[in-house]
Amino acid sequence: MDILDLRRRTSGTVTHRDDASYEELRQTLVWNGLKPARSPEVILQVADEQDVVEAVRFARSAGLKVAVRGGGHNWVGFSQRDRSLLLDLSALTAVSIDVGSRSARVGPGIRSQELNRLLSAEGLAFPVGHCATVPMSGFLLNGGLGWNSNAWRPGCLNVSGARVVTADGTVVVADEEHDRDLLWAVRGAGPGFFGVITEYSLRLHPEPRAITSNTYYYPMSSVDRLAEWFDSAVTRLPEAVEVSIFMQPAPPQLAEAAEADNGYVCMLSATAFVDSLEEARAVMSVLDESPVLDECLQVDRDQATPIDALLLPSLAAWPVGLRYLADTAWSDSPAEVLRRSRDHYLRAPSRQSFATTWFSTGPRGIASPHPDAAFSMTGRTLTLSYAAWAGQEQDEANHLWHRALVDDLHEVTTGHYIGEVDIVHHPTRHERSFKPENWKRLRELRQQYDPDNLFHGPYAEGEAG
Repeated sequence: MDILDLRRRTSGTVTHRDDASYEELRQTLVWNGLKPARSPEVILQVADEQDVVEAVRFARSAGLKVAVRGGGHNWVGFSQRDRSLLLDLSALTAVSIDVGSRSARVGPGIRSQELNRLLSAEGLAFPVGHCATVPMSGFLLNGGLGWNSNAWRPGCLNVSGARVVTADGTVVVADEEHDRDLLWAVRGAGPGFFGVITEYSLRLHPEPRAITSNTYYYPMSSVDRLAEWFDSAVTRLPEAVEVSIFMQPAPPQLAEAAEADNGYVCMLSATAFVDSLEEARAVMSVLDESPVLDECLQVDRDQATPIDALLLPSLAAWPVGLRYLADTAWSDSPAEVLRRSRDHYLRAPSRQSFATTWFSTGPRGIASPHPDAAFSMTGRTLTLSYAAWAGQEQDEANHLWHRALVDDLHEVTTGHYIGEVDIVHHPTRHERSFKPENWKRLRELRQQYDPDNLFHGPYAEGEAG
């Protein structure tokens, strides 16, 4: 392997595993404080699309597989693979906005908060990730379940095209007129995609003028009755209302009231993506019909929450440096999911752990079919269960607790969301993140576009490291 040749052919920074700077770089490329033991042979911090072309050709000649990192925000460090050339795309952050056509071309490294600020300045919006620091790369490739996805549709369905470097080092433009099979895969194929996306073309939306949020903090003892009522009440909410129920650590002002419940509260959060406060009040009025409303510890109504404000809490919820486990469960039994989640968070060993159950609303909500995308596994709700803790000495307790939680939810799980499921230690969940026909088509397209398996695909049993 001639590393000097790769350095001559590319503009980015090439780091070999024998270099003194390698281990520090490898560690920083994974956002989670839990670092995988897997080690790429070479890391290329890509400077431009031509770097990707040269790297793919080099990897083929050197007998290396190719792995791709967008922003390192994958919970299990999927991109860190043994015997690979790892391409870090985080520097590809260019954004070009066409206000007239409500479209944009964006690099995979642009992060949700920065993209939203650029769009908002033009009166436009996109279903960016719920976490401010998540880049478009894997977020869109995984499906893109971002803000207001019930109304705007998941981010991947707003992808109108992409520039893709294929396994032979060719740049292909996949859009609705060319390479439609490849575009179908771009829309949700997730980790193991058989190419490198260097640019997305996006369809944008007018920015709502009065995004408004209501927040209801309930004691954990209210979950049973709240869940039973909300199971039917949510069907009365329009798709412009995004609503989630959290099991989360109590805010400081409610800490004393929550102490008997392991410091946890149940928070119902609703956000209306509308153009006036009057409209927001009208579409969210059903939330004040809760039969346990009088049990609320605190209610915050009519909060002005532009998307930038919605992104800010994520910086506190997922601080860099903590050790995280994450898993997901699509389900059509939301009340049972909420009850089971409640029981486990009452016993959580770390009070930094939390869960959110996200609901499909309206006739075109996230549970509706998506025929033009690989993204296919959905349900009435998506529950994202997180364990978060600070020190290595707490690893065993949190792993055991999180495993018990996920196993309990499995009985009412219809599938997983590929963007936040542990497909490294549980490889079978990769397939369970797609409808059977979509999984079959993905495997066929992988054979067509990457017959030699140059790009790392799904993990095999025992490969986790």
